[in-house]
Amino acid sequence: MARITVIPGSNREVIQGLKPQGSNVSRTYAIDVSNVAGTPTGTPTLVVYDEKTGTDVTATVVTGGSTISVSTITTGRIGSLTPNHTYYCLVYWSIGSSKVEDGYFRIRCEL
Repeated sequence: MARITVIPGSNREVIQGLKPQGSNVSRTYAIDVSNVAGTPTGTPTLVVYDEKTGTDVTATVVTGGSTISVSTITTGRIGSLTPNHTYYCLVYWSIGSSKVEDGYFRIRCEL
């Protein structure tokens, strides 16, 4: 599992930037959202886009759901990525019953 931290502010990209991942690797990502005001609740949503094709590839590259434990969101397992493609991974979660927050990270698939 790779640990990453959301940057506070409107952009919400993770501090660690672009994450390398091999094409034969499948992993989850633990996202620290403690810098975002409020306590995350409910079930987070992960959407993955292939930046090269502009396509939502969530159904083909993510297995399992995302979960929340205190201030850490753990994504479903991300794998079956295409070499030399970059992926934009957007995570949504709730704060209380009405406020939705988001953060994103990017993965560069390597051979």
